[in-house]
Amino acid sequence: MFATDASTFLADFGSPLSWTPSTVGNTITGVALFDQGDAGGDGGGHISREYSLTVEAATWPGLKRGELVVVGGDGGGNTYRLRTDLIQQDDAVFSSVKLTRVTP
Repeated sequence: MFATDASTFLADFGSPLSWTPSTVGNTITGVALFDQGDAGGDGGGHISREYSLTVEAATWPGLKRGELVVVGGDGGGNTYRLRTDLIQQDDAVFSSVKLTRVTP
């Protein structure tokens, strides 16, 4: 569905993303869909943030659990650690991953 329009879709709805691979390589920059929905138990006893990213799979080869990414740009971004490996979506164009915010 998004194979031809993935970059347009991300440009319209995404946030700046950068990643410097922990092994070797230069910083990779692009755009991803960032979600920070609330997660909690019934009755309001437990509330926390559930961070996730959706990326164009072909743009981020090698991105895996434990890597650090910066979401947001212009020096005002926040750092997150990948909690999971990328999970490919049905269309194989996008992959998603769960994140944990890294305290500065």
